[in-house]
Amino acid sequence: MEYHDLLFTGKQYEISKLKDNARTLKLDAEAFERCLDSGQHADFIKTQLAEAQGLGLPGTPGFFVNGRFLTGP
Repeated sequence: MEYHDLLFTGKQYEISKLKDNARTLKLDAEAFERCLDSGQHADFIKTQLAEAQGLGLPGTPGFFVNGRFLTGP
């Protein structure tokens, strides 16, 4: 199972759980934790989240076709 699959199925986003998931999948846990703890990408994520919220997107995935937001079935 890939990391994103765990995120979408587990819906557990606490820092400790994110790190546990990396170890479970045998990722380079040290590098993952260093990146996560550094906050290096936090501003980018916050900007993207604000943009999505400004567009009224409730979550992922979100699709626009010809400028119209499509929702599920």
